[in-house]
Amino acid sequence: MTLDFFIKSYDFSNFEIKKVILKNYKLKVYVTINAHLDLIANGYRPELDVDYDTIFCFDVSKENDIIKDKSFFKCYKNNIYYIEIGNKKYELTNDFVEIIK
Repeated sequence: MTLDFFIKSYDFSNFEIKKVILKNYKLKVYVTINAHLDLIANGYRPELDVDYDTIFCFDVSKENDIIKDKSFFKCYKNNIYYIEIGNKKYELTNDFVEIIK
């Protein structure tokens, strides 16, 4: 998906970051995302809270790094796309994000 769509569609405050790996210019972010679904069927209105695990993969300009601080996640564009995780900031090298799982 494009990074513009990713930035507009996801609420990053709902991300629980499990693990972050930066190796060979690929930044993989393992997250659990909480979603609330309001369902409507024949007048019955059930609600469902779900958690799902997924992995987002970004191409970045740095080859390798150790990322221990996962307290903060932000993806934005300021003429160039950036991703911030914890106290580190990485420049993205293309405008796509790959969803692995």
